[in-house]
Amino acid sequence: MKTLIALLMISQMPVQAQFLAQQLRFERVKKAQEKTGKSLADQLKKSGYSIDNLHLMLVAYKEEQQLDVYLKAKSEKQFSLWKSLPVCASSGDLGPKYQQGDLQVPEGCYWIDRFNPSSLYHLSLGLNYPNAADRKRSSAEDLGGDIFIHGKCVTIGCLPLTDQLIEPLYLLAVHARNNGQNQIPVYVFPFELSEARLAKEKQNKHYQFWKSLQVGYQRIVAKPKALKWKTDARGNYIFEP
Repeated sequence: MKTLIALLMISQMPVQAQFLAQQLRFERVKKAQEKTGKSLADQLKKSGYSIDNLHLMLVAYKEEQQLDVYLKAKSEKQFSLWKSLPVCASSGDLGPKYQQGDLQVPEGCYWIDRFNPSSLYHLSLGLNYPNAADRKRSSAEDLGGDIFIHGKCVTIGCLPLTDQLIEPLYLLAVHARNNGQNQIPVYVFPFELSEARLAKEKQNKHYQFWKSLQVGYQRIVAKPKALKWKTDARGNYIFEP
């Protein structure tokens, strides 16, 4: 009976407010909320954000093993860097992912398309790899998939943060979705694509691809916003104004 009442209460909520309630029915999310929910809300308040009015953007740098967390109020156009998290393990090399089993962390423009509250790696946020650019760039029959930002500290192509760090990030993502953000952008760069750093890679086979990504990197550094992009025939990125 209690379960039925809870389901009826959820069904009567506004659609965008149902996501948090649904997630809190999972034990790990519920415990994360009990353990870190209040402190997270307090941290956000001190930074000028309300947990009930925020949107989220994530930017990862493979070489630096860093995940930058950007936030903004729903009505604002531009994000601000809130916190940088260490990525605790890595696999593969610098360069994009081409196929299943290559151990590569993808590079490019993605968004969170899955929330897994019962992950083998505690809690996990799935990326929509492969995207249109990945498909054009690879001729492999199986490009792979199941790329996540997750807990624990092991990886075969994902971005692990440890259980301690994934819990507040997962809650942030849940609240952002609950606040109406249907696409939470995630940008994965090989490294900070400054002119000086990229100049060292002119002989690298990925140079042209990285050069195309650099435009997106520069825009995020200058004005952190969700990027609009398309792709050319080779899978390079073309960023729209």
